[in-house]
Amino acid sequence: MAESSRALGAATYTYLYSCSLLEALRRLAQSGVGLVELTVAPPHVDRCTLDREMRERVRNEIAELGMTAVSLNPTYLDINLVSLNTDMREASLEQLKAALRLGHDLEVPMLVLFAGRRHPLAPAPRALVDPLLFDQLGQLLKLSEELGVKIGLENGPTLVLDKCEDVAEVCRIIGSPSLRAVFDVANSHMVEEPSAGLRHVLPYLGLVHLSDTTRVRWEHSRVGSGDIAFGPIATVLDRARYEGPSIMEIVDLASPTEGLTSSARKLAKDGWQLASPLRTLINKPSAPK
Repeated sequence: MAESSRALGAATYTYLYSCSLLEALRRLAQSGVGLVELTVAPPHVDRCTLDREMRERVRNEIAELGMTAVSLNPTYLDINLVSLNTDMREASLEQLKAALRLGHDLEVPMLVLFAGRRHPLAPAPRALVDPLLFDQLGQLLKLSEELGVKIGLENGPTLVLDKCEDVAEVCRIIGSPSLRAVFDVANSHMVEEPSAGLRHVLPYLGLVHLSDTTRVRWEHSRVGSGDIAFGPIATVLDRARYEGPSIMEIVDLASPTEGLTSSARKLAKDGWQLASPLRTLINKPSAPK
């Protein structure tokens, strides 16, 4: 067992098609999960929006289970902030604005944001993509600051912000305290050595996503099923004295609960421990002034 103990939680992502959002929260709590990322994607959540009754039910369920929601994540299957198609880009922006409002209403302090995608066969020139990214981020950060919900910019192998150094550079240029970095180890593994990539985003780091993959096929599978070495990542986090949450963003549709509990056991060997449900690691958003 490692000497350090990093707070570990899980996303509702793995239950997206097997049960409702409320039931997913219950199953996570029954597995000892106290920190949760809400995956706000269909069929759990459509258009990043819940009506007033459902928002209240989700808030009450989280409170009654003694959980702390640390982030919400639309998953970005359809959302693309840098689409050259104006209608698609504007629709993506509106959904993410809705997600920020949902984060405020549910008292969730961070929205995980994936910068977008370029077509792998004919990627648009950076001269076209980068101005779109900074414009969209600027609009979202204005609302983010009003609502008190931070934006966590995530690395991802989609030909936009592929590497952690790309995420760090955007955070540096914008320089907003409302913009943080989310380090996804499986995404990083596809394009770089993860522990080396992680070092770039340490000054901005607000959240860590944990799952496994191989470089042959991009996955978010249970820990131990791929070829990621988690020990070096733990070492980098400990040396940086990172005190934020780590979330298992695992997609195991066949055996979701077993995939999470198995992963938690393996991660415990490198010092990650399921956090106490009543331990709050991030300040919750305040009401807009």
